[in-house]
Amino acid sequence: MKHYIFTTIKMFVVAIMIPCFAISFISCEDESEDAIPVQDLVVPESAYSFTVTSVNNDSETIVFAEPKFTENFEILGCKVTKVIYYVDNTLASTETLSPFKLEYKTKSLSAGTHILKVVFTISGENYNPVTVECKKEFQVKSSSSEGLPAVDFMFDYDHYVRVGDKIHASVTMNDRYDAGYKLNKVEFFFDGNLIKTVEKSPFEMEYSTNLIVGENHTISASITYSFSSSSTASYTSSGSIRVLNEEDTRYIFIPYYYSNISYSNGDIISGSGLLYKGKGDDSTYELNLYWDDTLVGTSKEFPYFFSYTIANTSVGIHRLKYEWVKYGSDGNKSSTSQSSTFTIKQ
Repeated sequence: MKHYIFTTIKMFVVAIMIPCFAISFISCEDESEDAIPVQDLVVPESAYSFTVTSVNNDSETIVFAEPKFTENFEILGCKVTKVIYYVDNTLASTETLSPFKLEYKTKSLSAGTHILKVVFTISGENYNPVTVECKKEFQVKSSSSEGLPAVDFMFDYDHYVRVGDKIHASVTMNDRYDAGYKLNKVEFFFDGNLIKTVEKSPFEMEYSTNLIVGENHTISASITYSFSSSSTASYTSSGSIRVLNEEDTRYIFIPYYYSNISYSNGDIISGSGLLYKGKGDDSTYELNLYWDDTLVGTSKEFPYFFSYTIANTSVGIHRLKYEWVKYGSDGNKSSTSQSSTFTIKQ
């Protein structure tokens, strides 16, 4: 009897354990099927690049660089974890924090052509990290003034005014690579006469004078700026002002590039349209922007601002065309256009 009870208990325990093992085995198979295997990450060369420029400051050369990534980079789920910079195969810097910019100071670079190599460490979810690299040449010039990195000035003023209006003007500076420029002084001139000197921000002028319809006046700004205590430079921009009657309509487009029109892929070109609409003008206006005859932007209302990032553009001269389109209340359509040229460098 005892033997029978023991045998019965043993069979009961075995009967319970068999389903448990089966459940455990099936569960392991499910986990194995759901797991995503770690793969090698493939990053196309078109997804990453960098900009580079250099400047001579006293006895030093400063090399500036900044990584550039396309929209495809984010779509692929890629993430940069480290960027290593080499100047002529010499380690310049290792950056592990965004935006991974380089500002490398050295006294050993001679005038001429040099090579900057950038090594990116890129990771992605469920992917093994990979390293990719790209190289670019850059120039070191013997003159510190020639070697200054790109800086842009925008001289904004009332291109058209009407009788009774005040004349406004302002100067802003864009330090394109955050190189440490400082705007020191702006002198505003109207018809050759000094109107105002401004030595701190905002660099603006407001001027009242007697205006007569049909007159043309000149306005200019003499700009003094510096890169370092020993590198001071000046720049002058000028234009004309036309006095309109109340019914006149005028429109223009101002690209923001005045002092330096040499750009690289990844740089941004921007500007705005100015519409001076006359009394009784019930037409509507549209501003279209073309880069090498390809439409890249349209604005149908104030402030008619546009911004275009240069991409996949070859080295050389390229054309930016802006076109104003007028839609009259009578259904008629007319347009006028103008172009500016830009030099794309490597």
